[in-house]
Amino acid sequence: MAHLSSKDPTASKKEFDNRAILSHFFQEGFNKRNLDVIEETYSPEITYHGPSIEMHGYKEVKEMMNSYFSAFHDSKITPNDIIAKGDKMVVRFTFEGVHKGYMEDIPPTGKAIKITGISICRMEKGKILEEWEEFDQLGLMKQLGMELRSPEVAH
Repeated sequence: MAHLSSKDPTASKKEFDNRAILSHFFQEGFNKRNLDVIEETYSPEITYHGPSIEMHGYKEVKEMMNSYFSAFHDSKITPNDIIAKGDKMVVRFTFEGVHKGYMEDIPPTGKAIKITGISICRMEKGKILEEWEEFDQLGLMKQLGMELRSPEVAH
C-alpha cells in the first residue's frame, strides 16, 4: 500500500488529507466492499471518465463497483503510489481478482487476473468530484484467455 507520511515537508495538509481520503476509499470501500464509503469519499456530483464509460452520481459508481465485485471474486486494489498536487490526486494501482462471474458478455473463466492502472482524481471540499481512470484492458482480456482479432473488412 502507498505510504502516507505526515512528515512530508512538500505536502500541504490538504494534500495529505486528500491522500488519506483515497486510501480510505480503497481499503474500506473497495477492498472491504463497503459501498457506503462512496458517499463519504465521492461528491454527489461525481463524474467518472473510464476507458469505455462515463458515469455521473453515486448510483452509477456503486453499480459499476458491484459489477466488478460480482465478476471478480476476492478482488482487491492496492494503491502503489498516491501523488497529491493541489486539488488533483494521481493513483497508480494494481487490481487483482478471480473471474468467477459474468463481466459484461464474458462468462466466468475461473482465471486469476492481475492488472495495473492509473486514476486521476480532482478533489473538492474533501471529496472526489471528478475521476479519470485508465487500466490495462488488453492485459485483462489476455489473462482471461480472450483472443485479439482484426475486424473483418466488408467488401
